[in-house]
Amino acid sequence: MLKLTRPLLKKLSLSWVSLAGLSLASLSYADGYHYPLQTVTKFLATPAGELSALQMAWTYGADETKLLLEGKDLSPDKKEATLKKLGQAMLDDLFIVGYYSELSVDGEPTLLNKVTDYQVNLATDNSLTLDFKLALKTAIKPNGKKVALRLVDPDGVANVVYSSPQKITLDAALAKMCSSPTLSEEVISLPNDHKPTVPTVHISC
Repeated sequence: MLKLTRPLLKKLSLSWVSLAGLSLASLSYADGYHYPLQTVTKFLATPAGELSALQMAWTYGADETKLLLEGKDLSPDKKEATLKKLGQAMLDDLFIVGYYSELSVDGEPTLLNKVTDYQVNLATDNSLTLDFKLALKTAIKPNGKKVALRLVDPDGVANVVYSSPQKITLDAALAKMCSSPTLSEEVISLPNDHKPTVPTVHISC
């Protein structure tokens, strides 16, 4: 995961806003500003049972969705294209910070590919969900290994949240060889005085 300096994050915020009209990143440096990011994760395997990807669903609340969609054309004939463009802009930004995802196997960091498979859905309650597949660069045989997924925004603005351990699942192939996921949390202190609660998913295979 890339470590970003404060000036680069400021530049990224301006780039994000100018590219997609997004407002969340521009609030990064407002004192104490943060927002919850409701998360669902499914661990995926190849037909051979190798850990290959994470299927993620991140849901932004109504207030954040309002900022994300400000000025966007959501007329019936434009809505699909608008949401697709928005999702790409969000993922381009998230790529710089490793999609907030630190995946490790037996304590060793695992490299992840750039996301190409995604969709964006706008719900009737005015929440927005970014659903995407985060693939490993190389599929891993998990047998006898411990897998951990730590989710953290390096600036502490987004607080990644699992509402319950049931929001974390394994596909059928992994479920046969691995334990049910467990969830731990820790509060960390960041240089900008944000103190997010960071979740880590643990799986033993």
